[in-house]
Amino acid sequence: MKTAEYYIQKLEMTRHIEGGAYKENYRAPLVLPQSVLTSAHRGERNASTSIYFLLTYGEFSAFHLLASDEILHFYDGDPILIYEIDPAGRMRVHKLGRDLENGESFRVVVPGGSWFALRCETENGFGLIGCTVAPGFDFADFQLDDRASLLERFPQHAKLINEMTFERNPTGPWRDMIASLCHCRGLRRRFRRSFRRSFRHQPAPENRQKSCVFHQRATGWVQISCVDRPLSPASPHRALPWRAI
Repeated sequence: MKTAEYYIQKLEMTRHIEGGAYKENYRAPLVLPQSVLTSAHRGERNASTSIYFLLTYGEFSAFHLLASDEILHFYDGDPILIYEIDPAGRMRVHKLGRDLENGESFRVVVPGGSWFALRCETENGFGLIGCTVAPGFDFADFQLDDRASLLERFPQHAKLINEMTFERNPTGPWRDMIASLCHCRGLRRRFRRSFRRSFRHQPAPENRQKSCVFHQRATGWVQISCVDRPLSPASPHRALPWRAI
């Protein structure tokens, strides 16, 4: 049987901001204009996107929300449990796996607008899944709230929210990752290169350039904005500084 480390290396996966490891493997070249999308989509979007996603025992994908529907597919390893809170506050638990006789499914759909979190609950296990988002994933449509905000919104699910969210003032690896993104120029460059590859099929309007901007909030959280910037008249291949807009 293949191990989690085998898949992480073979598929060239990296750490995801919400937890776990991932690798984008498809971004549709067809781009949908804002006019055919919902008000929750803040701009044009690729028709669909897809990633590999892997969680090991002890990890979790923190509660987050997308504007689009997400289809999760089981590939290998142990079952992945998906905890979904719909806009009315109702909790549903899905089991993604291969044991159909015990209530597991090869495919689970999480509607856009629902909060959901994932984890592998098999001791020393892992789960490799696929995640397809349509209309395609964009960080502008991605919301990752802190623990206090979700507890205030859904107090009836306090136990799970405490287990599968991050604190407002993060500590440990999460704090270190935020500090690195905000203060390490090399890591910011690597993230921006990945950003540009992801959006190579989504050109910016004439005389503008797609860009990735980091903002550090007073609470310690980092916000990643995906924007179109005006190009500099002096250098037609470089965007103007953010403060100049």
